[in-house]
Order: sequence, then structure tokens, then C-alpha cells
Amino acid sequence: MEIPLTPQAKSIVHRYLAMGYSSATDVIEEALRRLDMETQSEGDWLRAEVQKGIASGDAILYDLKAIVAEAEAEFEAGVFDMTSYAIPQH
Repeated sequence: MEIPLTPQAKSIVHRYLAMGYSSATDVIEEALRRLDMETQSEGDWLRAEVQKGIASGDAILYDLKAIVAEAEAEFEAGVFDMTSYAIPQH
């Protein structure tokens, strides 16, 4: 398989060859190995975050229009307290 490289990619390969890699193939294989590991790590992180979300229980539905209306009424009355609108932590 032949893969054409941009001048920038060729420059990177040459830089790594100067650093001690024995061939362009070794440079490309190492880059692909690291890319694969990074992609797997991102996938693992995403799966873990999804599981945390599932484990946190049912979603809480909020009525945004009602929240805004209540906040506006409190603001107009001069009793607006932003802390009362914090999203509860589980």
C-alpha cells in the first residue's frame, strides 16, 4: 500500500527519523498505534460517563418557561436570589 504524504507530514517523518527511528514505516506505525490508543481511551472515557449518567437515576424535567417567569417576578419584586436557581446535585 502506498500512502501519499503532504509536505508537512513528510517533514514530521524526517524529523522523527533524525531523532532515531529506523524507517518511515516505523514512524507511521508508531503514530497509528498512538492514535488507536488515544481513540480507545476516548471511547472508554465516554462509556464511563454514559454509565455514570445511567447510574445517577432518572432525569429531572425542568419547565424553563416557569423558571424564567418565577425569576423575572422575583427580580421585579427586588427579592431575586440566584442561588435558589442552582441545579440540584445528586
